[in-house]
Amino acid sequence: MEAKRGVNTKAVYGTTKINTTVLTNNVKVRAAFQYKKDFPSAEQHNLIQAWNEAEDDFEIWDNTNDIPNQGDFTETAIQNDTYSVR
Repeated sequence: MEAKRGVNTKAVYGTTKINTTVLTNNVKVRAAFQYKKDFPSAEQHNLIQAWNEAEDDFEIWDNTNDIPNQGDFTETAIQNDTYSVR
């Protein structure tokens, strides 16, 4: 994948378990993003959007560990939302 408009994006192929505990409520991950910066200070966030089994509620979780190091998501979701079909 090529960089566009100053944003450096890369495709990631395959998956590896990096969390020491699993999410139990919302387990259907539909989207994931990694945000990483070095300036003015190093910071990394791995955000996932995970839906429940009925797919009517989702949560967004944050993991701040450097990939590929193991670590857990935050203890509470950074956003909860309910989806309803209109």
